[in-house]
Amino acid sequence: MLESDRSSLSPAHHALIEAIEPWHGWVPRGEVTNWLGVPSSAAMWLDGTGPTIRDQWHLLWPAYRRRYVYHSRPPFDEEYIEWLAVAEAVASARGRFVMIELGAGWGRWLLNAAALARRCDNLILQFIGVEAEPRHYRWLLKHFRRNGLPPRDHDLIPAAVTGRAGPGPVPFYVGRAVDWWGQCLVIPGQGLKEVSPRVRRGIRIKQVPSLTLAALLARYPHVDYIDCDIQGAELEVFAAAAEEVDRRVRSVFIETHRSENEAGLRAMFRGLGWTNLADYPRGETSKTPYGSITFPDGVQRWVNPRFAT
Repeated sequence: MLESDRSSLSPAHHALIEAIEPWHGWVPRGEVTNWLGVPSSAAMWLDGTGPTIRDQWHLLWPAYRRRYVYHSRPPFDEEYIEWLAVAEAVASARGRFVMIELGAGWGRWLLNAAALARRCDNLILQFIGVEAEPRHYRWLLKHFRRNGLPPRDHDLIPAAVTGRAGPGPVPFYVGRAVDWWGQCLVIPGQGLKEVSPRVRRGIRIKQVPSLTLAALLARYPHVDYIDCDIQGAELEVFAAAAEEVDRRVRSVFIETHRSENEAGLRAMFRGLGWTNLADYPRGETSKTPYGSITFPDGVQRWVNPRFAT
């Protein structure tokens, strides 16, 4: 299932990405920026495993001095489909853009959407970020302020999203905030022994507040875009909220972490009559309109035809 029917011997950027001039400018000491100019704290990437400079140690050391940088458009890697998803969601918004990021971390995709929305005229923004890991949540608040988005103007929620009924706390893996981004709900009957030995030291289980996606969506008449990376709970969460998702949401991008979740999400969204724009399984190299790309986690994009633009 490809993003479009076009093919080329050499990948070309999607028109929305091609139309954006990559950012260049002065970067303060202790920060890094991406191609849109979104700043983030270099302290988050000290081990080089963060989502923006993963496996690029040689890019880290210059962050500790003020410097002038030139960026390129995003590479054709596993995140390119996500860049396209958020760019298309913003571009098709009219008057107001409402976005939810589940497993928000430091709010990376919310802030990318804000940078894209600043290029649009008179677009009112409403952002909702849900993040359960305590240190990541503090980074979320910090980076909203740093990027000129006062947290008080948006809904930043320190909680885990779950498909289970009831507002009570749930067990959640926390810790290793800098060098591990796999924090997730604890599956009943499991514990720390289920965490990879590579990252187990420094991880603990904590009871955190929870909410369901259905309860969250009930607060908003319409949501343009949901970006979801919740480390394996995606099918449970969306299946339990399918009716509200279908009623209120225009488009979703979901990272998948288990093959059974991929199959379940396909069945759910097809049953709702949604249109698939991308579906690439985890752990495979897939042919895309942008060349062959390896997806460590799977990705799925779906749009709701009742809100077609």
